[in-house]
Amino acid sequence: MKIWLSACKLLLVLVSFSLLLSNSILLLANPSSSLHQPKILCNDQEKYALLHFKQSFSIDCGKSYPVVAYSKLQMWPELDHVGNENRVDCCWWDGVICNNETGHVIGLDLSSSCLYGNFPLNSTIFGLDHLVELNLADNNFTYSQIPSEIAFSGQIPAEMAKLSSLSYLDLSYNGDFLGAKDQYSLKLHDLIFEKLLANLTQITQLFLSRVDISSTVPLFVANRTSLQAISLHDCNLLGKIPPNLLKLPNLEEVELYSNLNLRGHLPDFHSNSPLRYLLLAQTSFSGKLPNSLGNLASLEILDLEMCYFKGNIPFSLGNLSKLTTLSLSHNHLRGDFPSTLVNLSRLTTLSLSDIKIIDPVILKSWLVKLNKLTQLELFRMNLNDEILPNLANLTSLTFLNLKDNQLTAPLSHWLVNLTQLKTLYLEGNQFQGTIPPWLHNFLNLESLGISFKGSRGRFDPFLKLPNLFSLYVSGLTLTFPSNISSNSSVSNFSHLGIESCYLTEFPEFLRYQKELQELSLSQNNIVGDIPHWFVNTTRESLIVLDLSDNLLTSFEQPQTILPWVDLEILNLDDNKFRGQVMIPPSSMQAYQVKNNRYSGVIPKEICQASSLVFLDFSNNSLRGHIPNCISHQLGDSLQVLNLQGNNFDGTIPQKFSKSCKLKMINLSQNQFKGDLPKSLINCRMLEVLDVGKNHINDTFPTWLGSLPRLAVLVLRYNRFHGKIATPKLYYGFPCLCILDTSYNFHTGDLPSTYFQSWSAMKVSSEEKSDSYMSSITIGLNYLGIFYPIDLPYDYVITISNKVVKSQKSSARL
Repeated sequence: MKIWLSACKLLLVLVSFSLLLSNSILLLANPSSSLHQPKILCNDQEKYALLHFKQSFSIDCGKSYPVVAYSKLQMWPELDHVGNENRVDCCWWDGVICNNETGHVIGLDLSSSCLYGNFPLNSTIFGLDHLVELNLADNNFTYSQIPSEIAFSGQIPAEMAKLSSLSYLDLSYNGDFLGAKDQYSLKLHDLIFEKLLANLTQITQLFLSRVDISSTVPLFVANRTSLQAISLHDCNLLGKIPPNLLKLPNLEEVELYSNLNLRGHLPDFHSNSPLRYLLLAQTSFSGKLPNSLGNLASLEILDLEMCYFKGNIPFSLGNLSKLTTLSLSHNHLRGDFPSTLVNLSRLTTLSLSDIKIIDPVILKSWLVKLNKLTQLELFRMNLNDEILPNLANLTSLTFLNLKDNQLTAPLSHWLVNLTQLKTLYLEGNQFQGTIPPWLHNFLNLESLGISFKGSRGRFDPFLKLPNLFSLYVSGLTLTFPSNISSNSSVSNFSHLGIESCYLTEFPEFLRYQKELQELSLSQNNIVGDIPHWFVNTTRESLIVLDLSDNLLTSFEQPQTILPWVDLEILNLDDNKFRGQVMIPPSSMQAYQVKNNRYSGVIPKEICQASSLVFLDFSNNSLRGHIPNCISHQLGDSLQVLNLQGNNFDGTIPQKFSKSCKLKMINLSQNQFKGDLPKSLINCRMLEVLDVGKNHINDTFPTWLGSLPRLAVLVLRYNRFHGKIATPKLYYGFPCLCILDTSYNFHTGDLPSTYFQSWSAMKVSSEEKSDSYMSSITIGLNYLGIFYPIDLPYDYVITISNKVVKSQKSSARL
């Protein structure tokens, strides 16, 4: 008995010591936690507010992004089981931070907690009067409006003073991003965003990424001197950024990328700026890169990709010795690289694509010193084979993009040592020879793109790379294996492109590719029908299908509805398809069938594709009226509408929605009658309007002059008549580059006021050569590989005048 009692005492001592040790470890892992565990219990009112908030949602980790192992709320008690027991202290609940002295909840971190459902309009969370930090990021609040208690819709309630102490707010990344079906689940429309920021006077860190804001950034944000970090990427921001925002004295992190309609210039930066991250990629920022960039001595990441910057790269950029990421790709930069760039030896990511360099000498000498590089992108830079030996020693590379250069040499020894590569893009070149035998050494390779010049080769080497899931190959006459079966151990591709490879039929090995999400067989010679076995194999998986530039005529088994249930992008351009256009699935974003032989009418069911962004049915034999729902019901999503060269008649749909996002409308070469619909004034993003060669009977649409981005207006060969009126204030076509009113019935003079306002036409001969027209960029939510999220759209118009009857002008839009 004594032995048993002694053993029990020893066990208790060990357990106590173990608990003490565990607590000590927890305190070491999170030393701040001891500061936030109060001496008194949490307030009952706040405890029940938290439990009611929990009860508002379901916990579903399968519908959250990122996928997490658990939800912090799972360890909270259920509301029905708490009763009045004071021993249930909410300050010990996961994600809850309390004031050490008062017990009030001052912080709530429920990020990545698998919350799923609608955000309640009367959420009890806003009864937490002392809240300073709020983090609800990475959940899935489906299709919710941020409630009035936080968003101030309508009259600002008196309770809003409760949120004025917030210094940290994170509502980013809420939505079903795994399937990219709905990019924005939380919304802050109209003046709600401005009213929210007006109340957050003490904010230091603001994270609202992928919240649909759809408004401008208010000017007073540039006065928030306490601001240290701001992340508003993918928010559909509009207008111009406040000029002094980037110069705030405490600002360290700026993430505004992927806001296509956000304009701005880089300011003159002060030498004492603490800025570490500046990410403005995929915005409409423009102008020259200022020399003062070199003053940002703390800068670690500079990402200006896909903007509109022009001119030379400043020498001062070489002062940024802490840079680890430099991305200047896809701008209008030109000239030689400054020699000072060789000082940037810490770079791990370098992206310089589309920069027009004259002499690559500096680039070559710089590359050999960048032994820490893991990602290198030199896409479309007119490089030649001389650059290749300088890459041989970059053995840490995991990502290399040399697409669309002038590389022709065989894939020789310079590539052999880069065995850490996971992504290798070499397409758009014309490599000699064929698939190298040492390709099987690249065991880490996951994504490969490569182009050859008129060579022959076997497809087998690609099937034997164990981790390869994405492949693009062109310029090879391929031989496919004939002994593949369902039991064969070959690569399972999710993204596959076999273009310009002289195919005449669908390759048989596709029968066993059950995981294909993205497939391109464009620019081949495939004849006849789309086989039924291919439809069955890919019905559930396919998201992108590009069969353009072939000789296809129909489906082996006739279809009225496109058979792929989750298809988002379909390109059947330049084939011989006939019959009626098929009804798309609701998931469709881009539907392209130009230059075919389709006839009949556009089915009204097309508007079931409520996320449609891109619709191009041009140059077919379609007839009848355009369904009214295309202009109204699809107004929230549609950006390109091209119905040129058909036999449509009747009037143009009269009801363009107030939320119209159309950037290009081409209805030319049809039989439309009546007036131009006045509701086009709602399309504030419109850049191109072409209604040439119809029977439109109207006066000159002076009212279109208020559209801030209209660059091309083609009215030729119609029945426009009367005098062209003097424009009213703000109706002067400020961005107009092309106006064609030929072959109409106008009388009188063109008012001189227009010539004063058409400043966009006043470009130098140098600018005309490559930047006379701006780009129309199509924003897709698809997160694939072959199709980027934002696509350029090539647009060709025919300009007529009284001297030259017709001449073609091509612009990249």
